[in-house]
Amino acid sequence: LLVWKDATPLVIETLRNPIPWATLMDESHITAAQRAQVIKGVGAEKPVATHIELLAYAAITTDKGTILAKFAYDAAPHTVDNFIKLSREKLYDGSAFHRIMSGFMIQGGDSLANVNGRAGTGGPGYAITAEFSDKLHERGVLSMARMSTGVDTAGAQFFIMHKKNTGLDGLYSAFGDVFEGMNIVDKIAETPSEQGSGAVTGEKPKIESIRILPATPEMYGLKK
Repeated sequence: LLVWKDATPLVIETLRNPIPWATLMDESHITAAQRAQVIKGVGAEKPVATHIELLAYAAITTDKGTILAKFAYDAAPHTVDNFIKLSREKLYDGSAFHRIMSGFMIQGGDSLANVNGRAGTGGPGYAITAEFSDKLHERGVLSMARMSTGVDTAGAQFFIMHKKNTGLDGLYSAFGDVFEGMNIVDKIAETPSEQGSGAVTGEKPKIESIRILPATPEMYGLKK
C-alpha cells in the first residue's frame, strides 16, 4: 500500500504474486519445512508493481440497508482486485445472500442465487488463487467462499462474518472489513435458514448492488 502525501484520493499498488497455496497445503507432497521455505522465499522477492489505482471502499446495498466495507490490500491484494472487478462489472447486482448462519456468517455473491435449485453453484466462470494470511476471521470481516473443498476454488461468492470464528483463520482468503452497517448484517443474519447447511428457506435478502467508491484517508486510518 503506497501513499502519496499530496494525492487526493490516495492510490495503491499491488506488489506481489500470490503464494501457491494449493500446492503448499498438500501434505502428501510437501513437508512443513519446505512449505515455510517457499513462503519465506516469496516474501523476500523484490516487489513488482503491477498497477496503480484509487484507494477504494465498497458500498453493498441490500434490501435491508447499506453495508460499507474497506479492503485489506496488504492481506489479499489479488482477491481485492477480483472483488472490485466483479463489482464494477455488476455481477453482484440483483443477487442475494443465499446461505445464512446466525452467529457465524452470511454468504452471498452468487449470480445464480435466485435460480431455483442453483443457489450456491454460481460463479464468474473461473477460480482465483487463494491468499491466506494472518488476518483473523472476526466479526465484520469479508472473506471468500470456496466452491468445493479445493483451496483455489473461490471465484465470486463471499461471506461476511457475523461473529468471530477462529476455525476459518488461515484457511480462507480474508480481504476486507465492514466499517459501517454491521446492524444491517445483524438484520440479515436473522433470516430463517436450514439447520446445518444455512440455506435460506424463504425469501433471500437481496444484494441490490455493490459499488466501488473512492476512499478517504480516514477510512484506512491514514493521515493526508
